[in-house]
Amino acid sequence: MSQSSTRNRRWLLASRPHGAPVAKNFRLEEQPLPALTEGQVLLRTVWLSLDPYMRGRMSDAPSYSPPVEIGAVMVGGTVSRVEQSNHPDFKPGEWVLGYSGWQEYELSDGSGLVKLGENPSHPSWALGVLGMPGFTAYMGLLDIGQPKAGETLVVAAATGPVGATVGQIGKIKGCRVIGVALKNAVMLSRYWGLTSAWITMQRILTRSWQQPARRELMFIMKTLAGKSLMPYCRY
Repeated sequence: MSQSSTRNRRWLLASRPHGAPVAKNFRLEEQPLPALTEGQVLLRTVWLSLDPYMRGRMSDAPSYSPPVEIGAVMVGGTVSRVEQSNHPDFKPGEWVLGYSGWQEYELSDGSGLVKLGENPSHPSWALGVLGMPGFTAYMGLLDIGQPKAGETLVVAAATGPVGATVGQIGKIKGCRVIGVALKNAVMLSRYWGLTSAWITMQRILTRSWQQPARRELMFIMKTLAGKSLMPYCRY
C-alpha cells in the first residue's frame, strides 16, 4: 500500500488488549495532511520500529511509562524524511530519527528529532544497533554487567535486537556466551557464533551448569524474559 502525498493514514489504539493484541484493538484512520505553521516540519515515515515495550503501552496497568490513550496514535520510534519545512533548523530531504508512531506523516516542531543527514548509508540502523536497542544492550551489559574475559554470559531472548547485540558485545569482551531462544535457536551458534544455543532457561540451569568444566555464571542479561529469570539474577 503506497503512501499518499495528500492524506495521512494512522493506526489508533481502539481498545485495550487482554493477552495478545488482535486486529479489533486497533483502528485505521485516514485524514487530510495538515498545513504547516511557522516553526514546524512535515515528516514522512520511512521506517517504523515495532518493539516489545509497545504491548505494555497498550495497557493501563502501572508501568514506567504512561499508557497510550484510547483513540490516540500508537507510539513507536521512526526514521523519517522531512517533506516540508517552516523550521530554520531543518530542510526538505533530510533524514531524522523521531517518535512519530504508527502513522505515515507527522507535524513536528523539531523537539526530540535527531538529524541523520541528507544521505545516510543505513537509516534504519538508527532504530536498531545504533538506536535504542543498541544503547540498551551497551549500557545493560557494559555498565551494569561489567563482563570480564573468561566469564559466562547468558542472554535471554537472544534473537531479539537487544539480545543479539548483547551476545556480540559479550564475544568481543571474551565471554563464553549462551543464547536462550524459543525459536531459531540454531542460528545463534551457526550464524552469530555464540558458544551455545539452548531452547529454554530450565535446560541451562539443570543441564549445562552441572558439568564440572563450566565456568561461573557471571551475569544473566534477561532483556525480555521477565520474572522467569529473577531467581537466578545477581544484579
